[in-house]
Amino acid sequence: MIQLSGCAEALYTDLPFVERIEAIARLGIPAFEFWAYAEKDLNAIAQTASTANMKCAGIVCDTGGPLVDAANRDNVAGAVAQSIDAAKTLDCRTMIVTVG
Repeated sequence: MIQLSGCAEALYTDLPFVERIEAIARLGIPAFEFWAYAEKDLNAIAQTASTANMKCAGIVCDTGGPLVDAANRDNVAGAVAQSIDAAKTLDCRTMIVTVG
């Protein structure tokens, strides 16, 4: 089943981040997604999503650097584990992984 989500990074950029989620909810869109999570207040995002009855459709997985760089292998496991923890905080079942 296709699930529509609004990208909180690209929509309503004049608003503080959590208010973007509320604005997307007012459009009737049932879910939101966003990119980098490291500098965001995940607990505030999770609370806002719950209050607005929104689902987090996806976040970008931090891989610790390019997956195509063999020298980066040691960073990958830790970075992906942190991304999984972030996704769990948001009750988000999808992570977007890029290789380059």
